[in-house]
Amino acid sequence: MKERLELLLAQKLAQSQYGQPWSTLPPVEQRQLRSRIYREVTKELWIGTFHALFARMLRYDIDKFKDAEGLTWTKQFSIYDEADAQSFGQGDRHSGTAAGSQTLRSQETRWAISNAKNQGWLPDQLEANAEGQRGNSPLMSIGRYRKALAANNALISTIYCSCLCSCFSRTQQVRSYWHRRFRHVLVDEYQDTNRTQYDLIKLLVTDGKDPQDYDDWAGRSCLWW
Repeated sequence: MKERLELLLAQKLAQSQYGQPWSTLPPVEQRQLRSRIYREVTKELWIGTFHALFARMLRYDIDKFKDAEGLTWTKQFSIYDEADAQSFGQGDRHSGTAAGSQTLRSQETRWAISNAKNQGWLPDQLEANAEGQRGNSPLMSIGRYRKALAANNALISTIYCSCLCSCFSRTQQVRSYWHRRFRHVLVDEYQDTNRTQYDLIKLLVTDGKDPQDYDDWAGRSCLWW
């Protein structure tokens, strides 16, 4: 994506600066123009999916995060894909570990975690929102599943988004760093049903207060596409 953006800008600059199409410039001048665009424009750009960008940001700050149960991760955490998460959740049912617990239903548990993420619930809010759930409910397994992941210094996508959101909302130092790092944010194909993504974007471009308050934006901008 960055290369395509550089090429589009190079084509425009070539016409305005040299008065001729990009493709007709000598190779040396093409490289110089691309290099200039990289230094001045695209070097500091971050382009990617929500999950890819949030995971990258979490690499910087996850060591500052501690959830309500005291669980922590290091910056060298692993991210489990769907297959890894499923096999990890099933585990060895005779091992006696949290991941291998007889009552742990991996797929249902991960669905419950995903739903909690989309609703913007943090781990300590899950129980309050699990009215009428008792016994072997998937919601009752989430705590064990998270502890097992933390013990392995691993995360799944539905958990690291909520970790980053919590880190942003609770740590002014983290929020201030990313406010300085990104002055403008473009969101393409925003999913308005995902509360966590909304909260993260809001915290990334404001101080999480009143979005109508001009001072809260502090010179930052966000375009929802």
